[in-house]
Amino acid sequence: WSSDVCSSDLGASTKLARAISWGLPIISSTAGRRGYEWKEGALLMAETPAAMAEQLIKEAGNLDRIHYWKEQTKLIAASGLDKNDLADRIRVAYQ
Repeated sequence: WSSDVCSSDLGASTKLARAISWGLPIISSTAGRRGYEWKEGALLMAETPAAMAEQLIKEAGNLDRIHYWKEQTKLIAASGLDKNDLADRIRVAYQ
C-alpha cells in the first residue's frame, strides 16, 4: 500500500507517480492527486490521515479488495494522457 497526503495547491505530486510506478494499491487525497488524469482506474480517496487509516483498515484485510485496488493502479498506469493529449493541453494553454 502507498499513501499520499499533500497540502500544496500547485503542480503534481511526484509521490503519486512513484506509487503508480510501483503498481501497489494507493490511498490518496484530492490534493495528492492534483495534476493527474487518467482514462481508466481509480484510487482510494481520503482527505485526512485518520480517514486514510480507516480506509486501510477496511480494505487491507480482504485479499480480493487488495487485488482489486492493485488492478486499479495498473489501469491508471496504462491509461494516462498520451503525447497528443498533452500537446493539445499545451496548445490550448498558449492560445
